[in-house]
Amino acid sequence: MATLVKVWVVLVVLTLISMWAGAVQDGAIPILAQVAVVVTVAGVKAWTILQHFLGLRSAPGGWRALFAIYLIALSGAIFAIYTAGTVLASRAHVISGSLQ
Repeated sequence: MATLVKVWVVLVVLTLISMWAGAVQDGAIPILAQVAVVVTVAGVKAWTILQHFLGLRSAPGGWRALFAIYLIALSGAIFAIYTAGTVLASRAHVISGSLQ
């Protein structure tokens, strides 16, 4: 099998993992763990696409490092914003419930 086909199969498997993690309900997995899995899988998929389909694998090391730092920062920011929003929303619910 050609390398790009193998990479495509890996991307499909990663997509299925992300779909599973996002679809779990009833508290089987904590919501922040679900979000962490989805964001991590998205980052791995983005890195894989950059490496294999957009030619970053043959680019100079500086470009690879720049994109790696960018993906880590972006994934971390998305997770941090989601976590902060979840915490603030839960506190707002507690505060509004105590006022009634």
